Amino acid sequence: MTVLAGARVVTPDGVLEPGWVSIAGGRIAEVGAGAPPPDAQAVSGWLLPGFIDLHAHGGGGHDDEGGGGGGGGGGGKLVKVGFARNQAEAEMLQALLLESGIPSVLKRSGGFDNPEFLVAGPRDICVNKEHAKEARDLLAETLTDTEGEEREELEGEARLRATGGEPIAPGRLALYVGGAFILAVIVVWVLYEIS
Repeated sequence: MTVLAGARVVTPDGVLEPGWVSIAGGRIAEVGAGAPPPDAQAVSGWLLPGFIDLHAHGGGGHDDEGGGGGGGGGGGKLVKVGFARNQAEAEMLQALLLESGIPSVLKRSGGFDNPEFLVAGPRDICVNKEHAKEARDLLAETLTDTEGEEREELEGEARLRATGGEPIAPGRLALYVGGAFILAVIVVWVLYEIS
């Protein structure tokens, strides 16, 4: 058994400072605050027991060690159960699931996994497949838009940012061109009269 002690230990209930983590057989055996068990190895910094970086280790059964899941998903195969427009909304939904005892993992949605998005852009909410039905039911009671509607709206917003705004209707464009032509004629006439 290995015991790491002296660091700040992040748990779902808060930060234990100083805290310790006991590891046995490659798994987290115990987490605690205060005085660690004997023969603890002194460490500093932050310990995040159970956290797995999805960028390095995949998720949903696709990690480099052949296991499944990752992060707070509870182990096993991860299944997508929800969608959020951004990191803040995803974290709110994740907290809602956690309140009901359903651990979850957030992952940037496909097509939006560009590093330049960082906390911006949509997120997929994944849970262990054993919690999938319960999580979907809970989110269905909470969410008003379907994922398709949310994606369509996000893609529309992205198009607007790319083009600089709404496209101009043909009638409005004709009005603007006509107004500009009349203004140009007036300016030319005034300049002609002055000279």
